[in-house]
Amino acid sequence: MKRLQDWIDLFLKHKNRAVYLDIETTHFDGDVATVALYRCSEFGEQQKCLVRDKDLNVTTLCAALHETELLVTFNGLRFDIPRINTEWPGAISKDLRVLDLYQFACELGVGTKLKILEQTFGIQRSGHERPTRSTHEMWAEYKNEGNLNALEHLMAYNLADARNLLQLAETLVKWARWRIYGEYQLIVEALGDPRPNLDIKSNSTSHVLKAIEESICIQRRKEA
Repeated sequence: MKRLQDWIDLFLKHKNRAVYLDIETTHFDGDVATVALYRCSEFGEQQKCLVRDKDLNVTTLCAALHETELLVTFNGLRFDIPRINTEWPGAISKDLRVLDLYQFACELGVGTKLKILEQTFGIQRSGHERPTRSTHEMWAEYKNEGNLNALEHLMAYNLADARNLLQLAETLVKWARWRIYGEYQLIVEALGDPRPNLDIKSNSTSHVLKAIEESICIQRRKEA
């Protein structure tokens, strides 16, 4: 439970100075194609998507992360951050605090893909943020054919990934607090109970976890 409490405290303390970051690559195990960054504080929202061979470089990355107190990612400790620092050394300081929501979800027993967690917890995307082809195909269309529409869709998809990390973080924090303190109302708020895809009829830990696990299994089968 200590790790959960540490992550709760980290998020709540630095939420207003956090940046939510996600990357897309040129192809599987390829170079970084785009980097999406999203901020949300009492002063409003800010978002940008940096594009390879256009405005993605160490200077723009450092500027985007200036005065950031917390970097929120999904599997970023193993994927996004090492990829960025391999291509642009020093762009992300080793001293910057990181909240990896994949590790957070694993600690809660629901380590799975971001899209499956979005579907399970009812985190929405608009139409253009749900592409009908892979991000690698969109990048190839842009680079090989000059298709700016493909790039626009790729950037929208990447930005949605970053932006939805805020809602996912808030959901996981509420769930973790419920796990620690038994604050059932928090998990009701986090899951939007009653949810059509989560048949939660009691406030027992085992029942809620089972309902969530069943929902994740359903979403995995849909993606298979």
